[in-house]
Amino acid sequence: MRRWRHVLQSPADCPHAARGLRALDAYPLVDRELWIIADEDNTTFRVDATAPDGRDRLLLRVRRSARHGRTVDSAAAIGSELDWLTALRAGSDLLVPAPFRTINGKLTTVAASPEVPEQQSGSPPDP
Repeated sequence: MRRWRHVLQSPADCPHAARGLRALDAYPLVDRELWIIADEDNTTFRVDATAPDGRDRLLLRVRRSARHGRTVDSAAAIGSELDWLTALRAGSDLLVPAPFRTINGKLTTVAASPEVPEQQSGSPPDP
């Protein structure tokens, strides 16, 4: 696993790490550390941080532009995925993580970096 803290040592290795760090600014987290898990269709990070509810490990997924197709509303598609996780958690005995909301109470945020154009990011916790 490659590890980045607040200051990226080598953003060229994963340009989406800069966007991941920017996305984290929307969440009520302190002492953040970002670990890359996968950089494929989406870029997925483990986030070690301190949240107000006591959580200390979360999952951050950075979605690539037009991931669902150019005619699909990515925010709606991601929202649907997070609604489905919430319904599974509430309506079954499955161990499903609860989505972690931004400072503004939203399930997703949009983050941009000079390295990579703007994309939607969602953050369900506890990988």
